[in-house]
Amino acid sequence: MRSARAKRGVSQAQLAALDGVLRSTVERIEADTRQPSLVTLNRLLAAVDLELRIRLDDLDRLAAAVRELDEGSAARPVRGRGPRRPRPRCSGAGADGHHGGDDEDRRDQRDDPQDQPGDGQPGGGTPPPAGRDTDAAEDHPQQGQHDADRR
Repeated sequence: MRSARAKRGVSQAQLAALDGVLRSTVERIEADTRQPSLVTLNRLLAAVDLELRIRLDDLDRLAAAVRELDEGSAARPVRGRGPRRPRPRCSGAGADGHHGGDDEDRRDQRDDPQDQPGDGQPGGGTPPPAGRDTDAAEDHPQQGQHDADRR
C-alpha cells in the first residue's frame, strides 16, 4: 500500500483524511503491524484510485496438485530421515561405552552376533590371542584352577 500511495503522491495523513481513518492506522498498516479488513483495505486503495482484486484458484486444480505432490518423490522421506525420537538423557557413557546415538541402532547390533567384535557371543568380547586355544581351560580344569590361584 505504501508504494501505491507514494506513486500517487499522497501522504499518510492525506490518505487517512480521504478515508476518514487516523493517520496512525495508515502507518501501522504500512508497517505491517496491523492487518486491515478487506473493506478497510479496499476503501484505502480506492482513495488513491486503485482497485482491490482477489483471485480465487479452482479448488479442484489445487487438490490435484497436492495429490501429485503426495504421490511424487517430494513426499517420500529421505532414507534414515524419519521423525526424530527424543534421546534419553544420561550423565556419561552407558554400559556399552557409547556416549549417545540411536538406541535402536545399538539394539540391532546386539541382536546380530555377526556384527559383534570378538567371539561372536552376545555382548561381544575381545578376540583371543592368535594361536591360543580358547577352550583350554575347559579341557584342563586343573590348569584353569592354577591360573585362578596365581591371581
